[in-house]
Amino acid sequence: MTIVLVDTVQKAQSLLDNISEHPSIKHIVVFEPLSNNNLETAQKHGVEVLSLKQLEDEGRQNMKDPIVSRFLCDAPLSDITGNKT
Repeated sequence: MTIVLVDTVQKAQSLLDNISEHPSIKHIVVFEPLSNNNLETAQKHGVEVLSLKQLEDEGRQNMKDPIVSRFLCDAPLSDITGNKT
């Protein structure tokens, strides 16, 4: 199962438009509110799209001990730490 987090609806739509190139993507979490168009496109391709708020709400309702398996963060370290050195 692959989960992708994106900050904008436009990036989510771009992923959905090219989903055939990324068949392992099964879930997309968007930090912005979603449109019905995004949800319909995702449903056609068997991809679940959630807003960050929906994900947070589901997490609060279904609290469990964390399971750590594999985590990938594809961002330059300076983006995470704020240090540009």
